[in-house]
Amino acid sequence: MKEYIPKNIKKTKAKVLGNFTLRQILCIALGTGMFFLITFLLARILPMTLSLVLAIAFSLPVFMVGFVAISGVFLERILFEQIVILLTRSNIRTFYRRRDNLEKN
Repeated sequence: MKEYIPKNIKKTKAKVLGNFTLRQILCIALGTGMFFLITFLLARILPMTLSLVLAIAFSLPVFMVGFVAISGVFLERILFEQIVILLTRSNIRTFYRRRDNLEKN
């Protein structure tokens, strides 16, 4: 009997249930709960079709957080970095001249 041992242990993920990791299971549970809660609350106010579309729109990002990883970086980390860049960097670029150049002219 042969067993496969990966060379890089950091890239392996522990499977908890079937082929899903604990992170994916939690995101599925949270997304499904959000979907049914939003559908239940909005179905009383809005038509059922519109409430289903809004529930899908609001719960889909929760599902994506668990499954999407770009180059090994999870989606929430990418979004966090983009928000930090958006809030910390200025849209207006200022130009500073060196004082050496000003004194020579």
